[in-house]
Amino acid sequence: MTDRPKRKGISVGLKLEVVLAQDGLCTHCGKALGKLPGVRFDHRPPIALRRVNEAGDDYDPPQLDPAHIEALHEPCHDERTTGRRGESKLSARDGDQTRIAKVKRLVERHQPAAPVEEERRLPPIDEFERRRSELLRPEPRPEREKRSKWPSRPFRRSP
Repeated sequence: MTDRPKRKGISVGLKLEVVLAQDGLCTHCGKALGKLPGVRFDHRPPIALRRVNEAGDDYDPPQLDPAHIEALHEPCHDERTTGRRGESKLSARDGDQTRIAKVKRLVERHQPAAPVEEERRLPPIDEFERRRSELLRPEPRPEREKRSKWPSRPFRRSP
């Protein structure tokens, strides 16, 4: 997997620009945000799901692009990140973490196999034949204990 660029911090000026662009409202619940220290900033789409740009120094779209950052209340941000909780407190649905984990699993599943470091060489012919004969030789069956046998009685023939 390629190296991903480091995550950049969001400056106070950029945070204010995002809040002003949203008219001071949370994009998740639509209520007023309040003071800046209680506001969380969320990247849309999440940075972990973005592709690295061709230069390799940022993502596509860039991580500090105000059009792709949203201001949210802390509980709204937590719900978006971890997902909605169902009846069980352990089940999370529709969260960024769930989608990121799924993408990682899919990427790992479709990664090409690692190249073999050392060239595999076949053993000499005589060694090959010896191993082959060992593998093809039938294994002796263990002897079973003799069991007492009930005398068999044939069924009567019907007239």
